[in-house]
Amino acid sequence: MYWETSSDKNNEAVSKAMSRNTFEDILKYLHVYDNLTLDENDKFGKVRLLWLLLNQRWLRAFPKDSTLSIDEAMAPYYGRHGAKQHIHGKLICFGYKVWCLYNRLGYLVQGGLYQGASTGNTHPELGVEGCVVIDLVDKVPLGQCSIYKDNFFTSVRLLEELKSRGHYYTTTIKSNRIEKAKAVARGSFRQLGDVPTNPPTPLTLLASYGLGESSLRRNFYLEELTDTSSGITLIRYHDNNIPIDKARRWSHKEKKQIQIYQPACIINYNCYLGGVDRLDQNISSYRVNVRMKKWYWQMIMFPINASVNSAWQLYRLAPKEKEDTLDLLSFTRYIVQTYLAKYSIRVAPGPSQKL
Repeated sequence: MYWETSSDKNNEAVSKAMSRNTFEDILKYLHVYDNLTLDENDKFGKVRLLWLLLNQRWLRAFPKDSTLSIDEAMAPYYGRHGAKQHIHGKLICFGYKVWCLYNRLGYLVQGGLYQGASTGNTHPELGVEGCVVIDLVDKVPLGQCSIYKDNFFTSVRLLEELKSRGHYYTTTIKSNRIEKAKAVARGSFRQLGDVPTNPPTPLTLLASYGLGESSLRRNFYLEELTDTSSGITLIRYHDNNIPIDKARRWSHKEKKQIQIYQPACIINYNCYLGGVDRLDQNISSYRVNVRMKKWYWQMIMFPINASVNSAWQLYRLAPKEKEDTLDLLSFTRYIVQTYLAKYSIRVAPGPSQKL
């Protein structure tokens, strides 16, 4: 369509940059790895080098934010592949799963490709999810980080490992994954639905458990706020301070918005864990929509889309006049226009000139 001569469809910027035949040849022969040296055990061997390169670039431009989150994103794919996943309830329920380490703005710091049980085995005692968390956090060049994650990545052993490495964390954990942890000391906690007039006292949980057959005992403190409807507990390991903040909630009794006391860890958890949702939203808004039958096409386009989003987040952090700030669409168009202008001069067809 871009190369049609009709005035309502022709795109002069694209047609001047390359011919239609050149564009189709690029799509036909596009590769990012040498097929002769592929690792047979790596399901994503065709795109592995691209991801390694972009992970280095993302980490190099990382804005040095010590508050990070870990979650999963989906690259859409509806064909057949051994690493294809189905996650019920996701906006994109069919595709490739990508482990993401990001900040609250949605800047992708590191991305890892999930290919089954063989995805990382650096710490077998922590399981696949624990290995993913440790591998992602270890790549961050910061001494101490505050990690936010959901219950999918949480286990008692993983929390102890993060604590031993000097990291803070706020996460949720299911009641059936606390292993042999025992509550030693508890305070009283008034439920948020009761609209407390005084600051509540957070629960303090002292967990003690054994590691395998070893007699070694480990202790660590957690703040606990249990949601009895789902059996999920919010836990936090940080410093000794227990900040209490306020939140606005609707009171059915008074029929108006009122202020209630709420642990600050809940506010921070809701604030910092939404980065992957922002990343997914920005990518889905202006996703590269060139359709291909190659299974690895989406694994090439996803990191490119993520790179555009990350570059836009860095652009927004740069000091500038408010009226000069570009939105994501304008920023993406500016990138496209820059590359098209750079390669818009084409060699005229015809016989080559003799020297």
